[in-house]
Amino acid sequence: MAVAAKLSALRIKANIIADEIIGLMDVEVDVEDHVAFLQGQVQTREQKQRAEDLAYEIEEIDEVINNIRVMRSPGVPRDAHLGYSLAESGIRETPFAIGGEIAGPGSDMAASEQFPGEFSDEELMKSVRHKLDTQSLMDASNVSIRSVNQIIYLEGSVDGDVLALQDMVLNVRGVMGVNSNVVEDHKET
Repeated sequence: MAVAAKLSALRIKANIIADEIIGLMDVEVDVEDHVAFLQGQVQTREQKQRAEDLAYEIEEIDEVINNIRVMRSPGVPRDAHLGYSLAESGIRETPFAIGGEIAGPGSDMAASEQFPGEFSDEELMKSVRHKLDTQSLMDASNVSIRSVNQIIYLEGSVDGDVLALQDMVLNVRGVMGVNSNVVEDHKET
């Protein structure tokens, strides 16, 4: 896949992940010769159509082949949303999003490498834990890590800058985004 095609596929995938209707459903995207190929599973026809619509929103896409299957999961309410909402700031301020004519965030933002589906959640948790345990900027031993579809969820407290912690995690190869509930722990010395 050429670089331009990979970027188009990443733009579509990022839009699908951030979409309120589809979110983190099992949708894979490939692009070849300005044609987007969608495959995977969603729960409703609306989600299938929304994925196709999002693919057509990318300027470089001329055609969409939508091979997504509609398969409602047992025990999941029809209106359940498994994704996360769009960031309230602009796309250029969102460290893990790709959109518009740019292929990533502004130059002043920490950016993650985009590898949707290429890393297991277990691999990412180990990589993030290793990164936090070997860095020397702060004590992150009270931070718990969970990964769901390459989104890292952090809980706990850190003796140091929470934003620096998030940047470290976001820059671990394969991490698509960070959801942090970490607070700064100001220890008295």
